[in-house]
Formats: sequence, C-alpha cells, structure tokens
Amino acid sequence: MAWQENGAEFYEMIPHIPSALERQIGIWVLTSGRNRAKSTYRVGPRHFTYYSLHLILSGELQLSFREDKVVLKRGDLFCMHPDETYEYEINPSGTELQMAWIAFHGPLAAAQLQHTQLSAVHPYMHNGVTRELIAILDTIRELLAQQLDQPLLLAGRLMEFLHLLVVSSSSNDSSSSHSLPTWLERGKSYMDVHFAEGITVEQVSDWLGISRSHFSKAFSKHMNTNPSNYLQRLRMREARRQLLESTYSITEIALSLGYSDLFAFTRAFTLFYGTAPKHYRDKHCDLELNDQVML
Repeated sequence: MAWQENGAEFYEMIPHIPSALERQIGIWVLTSGRNRAKSTYRVGPRHFTYYSLHLILSGELQLSFREDKVVLKRGDLFCMHPDETYEYEINPSGTELQMAWIAFHGPLAAAQLQHTQLSAVHPYMHNGVTRELIAILDTIRELLAQQLDQPLLLAGRLMEFLHLLVVSSSSNDSSSSHSLPTWLERGKSYMDVHFAEGITVEQVSDWLGISRSHFSKAFSKHMNTNPSNYLQRLRMREARRQLLESTYSITEIALSLGYSDLFAFTRAFTLFYGTAPKHYRDKHCDLELNDQVML
C-alpha cells in the first residue's frame, strides 16, 4: 500500500474488518500501519474504543495520559487502552520520529495484556521493542495487505505478537528497577479495574496466587502506600466524581462502589474528605451555582 501524507505525517494504514470467526476466537485486528512524523506531529487529546499499540522505531515522543507525562524513545512502546484519553506529540531530538502500530480488540486481548506491564495506569514500556516484535508486526501488515480470508492465521499472528510482548515485558521487568514487577503490576491493574466490586486485599493476593503479607509488603515498598489505602483512594476518587458529576443518590453511589450500606460509605467518605458525602455534594453544587450567577 502506498504512503499517504497529511499535515503532520507520512503514513501507511491498512484497515481490516474482523470476521465472525475472529470475534468468536475472542481477538481481532482492526488496523495496522507505520508513519514518519513531521515536525508538527501531534495527536489528541482523544480516546479509543480499542487497543492501539505503538512501537517507536526512531526519534522521540512525549505521551500524556491521565495526569502523567513521559518521554519515549527508540525501542520504547506504548499501548492506548479503550475509554482512556491520550495525547502524544513529537519530542524534538534531531532524529525523525518513526513508528509502527497495530490496533486490536477482544476479550482475549484484554486478558493477554494483563500479563504485561501495559496497564491503563502505566501504558508504556521502555526498551520493549525487539526484532521479533517488529518482524511479526510486518507479517501481520502483509497479511492485511493481501486481503485474504485467513482469520485463523491472522488471529494466530496477533496472539504470537502479544506472546512476544509478554516475553519482552518479563525480560524488561527483570532488568529495570524503575518499573513495577510484572506480577505486582497485574495486582495493581486488578484493583484499578475491580475496585468498585467490594474486593479485598486478600482477594487480590489470592488472584495473584501469593500470600497477603507478601503482596502487601511488596506493594507498599513500590507504591509508598499499602494496598488497602490504595483501594480506598480509588473508591473515594470515584465517589467524589459521581457526587459532583451525576444525579445518583448517595445510597446508589455507596452500593455501586461495593459498600454494604449507606452508613459504611458515609463513614469512609467522611474519614477521607473530612465531611459527609451529602454536605460535600451540597457545598460544591452551591459553589458551582454561585459561579454561574457571577457569570
């Protein structure tokens, strides 16, 4: 497929329509491509409804996600997760920014990514790009360009790509002291996803297949807070968001966050924010109303 050009880049993108068989398998490719960025290259802020994994082949890029920013270089990679907002732009380095990427989706993809460092809260990996990853990605792009009806072969190549990503993640994890161990990242990701289901630290450690004390000790060492406090913070942040941005009753919010009743939620919220949830909502609604009047 010929290269195309827009104001920010030269690019090659090959789309794919997943077959019914690919969806039954549980993983499917949506598109794959590569680019050469111009000096004005910038994407976002935008969110995705699928996974989009980028390999940096040369140059540098600044990635912004949630409240964090990170500079990524040749050999690094990042994966954008569904329903998360990202922004990225070229970071001038004197070398042309070039990337290759693949977009994919499916429950099997989500399950496979849990075995890597690439979570929604930590969507990048330093030194994760290998020759094998690039070769498999080139093969997938060739299969897409041929437009042949080979769903099993395409799904197999994608699974092979994700398997190599897990291997790269494990190798990268053992050689880097700046990132969380893979198993600990999985536990953290589990809490990030399931905190509203009333999970306990013991349930998380059981899911990981390790003791509660070992998990708590390692988590506290790497995160500077224990897992109980981390779970509480996740719940309180979501409670605050729902109080300010939704019309749900406080009881509905309490039960949706895994609390057994309104009293337990009110007690936890008051201890965390220093005021009861009803007073917190009323106060901020009054402030917003006053701001509107002043405008």
